[in-house]
Amino acid sequence: MTNVNNVSALNPIPTEKVLFELREYLKVPQISGCYVLATDGGVILYIGQTCDLHRRFQEHADDPQKTRLTTEGKAVWFFYLLCEANDLDMLENTWLNHFEICNGRLPILN
Repeated sequence: MTNVNNVSALNPIPTEKVLFELREYLKVPQISGCYVLATDGGVILYIGQTCDLHRRFQEHADDPQKTRLTTEGKAVWFFYLLCEANDLDMLENTWLNHFEICNGRLPILN
């Protein structure tokens, strides 16, 4: 059974992942998409969207709020799914709504 607060429970599932470390930002494309910050075990800590995944990765990796240890763990992975800019709201809301329905709240860093 899939853990409902895990990246694997999202639909559609993000297809790419990069270690959430500033030195890894060059691996992230400069294109629109939705993304998830998750622990080593895939527990979702944050769900977001952007027109530039590359830039947003850098911003989050430089933000103490997003890199701190939480009660649910520390962000280790940056999962993402490429998405046309006009579909970003729909995809992000789908992920957020699913998480909130299953967990009764938004991800801890949202």
